[in-house]
Amino acid sequence: MHIEIVDSLRCPSPHEETWLVASVTRFEGRDIVEGALGCPVCRRQFAVRHGEVDFTGPEADAVDAGGRARATPVGADLGGAPPDEEELLRARALLALADGGGLVLLGGEHARMAAVLEDEAQVMPLLLNAPAWASGGVRPPSAIRIADGLPVAAGALRAAWLDEATASRAATVRAVVRALRTGGRLVAPVTAPLPDGARELARDAREWVAESSGAASAPVSLRRR
Repeated sequence: MHIEIVDSLRCPSPHEETWLVASVTRFEGRDIVEGALGCPVCRRQFAVRHGEVDFTGPEADAVDAGGRARATPVGADLGGAPPDEEELLRARALLALADGGGLVLLGGEHARMAAVLEDEAQVMPLLLNAPAWASGGVRPPSAIRIADGLPVAAGALRAAWLDEATASRAATVRAVVRALRTGGRLVAPVTAPLPDGARELARDAREWVAESSGAASAPVSLRRR
């Protein structure tokens, strides 16, 4: 988990939105490889293992009987061949990545595009519920694992690309729209309904492309002085 991305993550518990505090066991460059993120409000802690923050539940779910983080099995499928130039050009067009910068959410199987988008498009990928092979690369990924919703601050995402599994969760899709900046791109399979707050731009036989129309800010309480 790249240290800069931690600033965009939020506690998923039902209380006022708050940032998370990192407790690092192992760094590699600017990536948190092992450690935990803690909420200063509810005191919940979320384990970080090989770059992935687990927001799904108890830490025991992600460790083996000896208390060690589960590793990618030897010989595991690492996602097949790297994306070719045509796939890169298509991804950049779908997500409107003509220039660099910004946080891009990649759902499920789209994790295979993370390294090439980071290197060639100069963006910061954030993997959502990535397959097991995504943690088997040379660099630890910036990744989160969730049960539903999305623990990311409003307006923090430049773009999001969802696969069928992530797009099938209505609460997650709504949270993704909220996390997109105004005008940010959202790409999802054609089987997924277009969510409120997103304006369709185009579609083909595989996917539709939309942009965030922006969400109204939360009400602010006013008091007479």
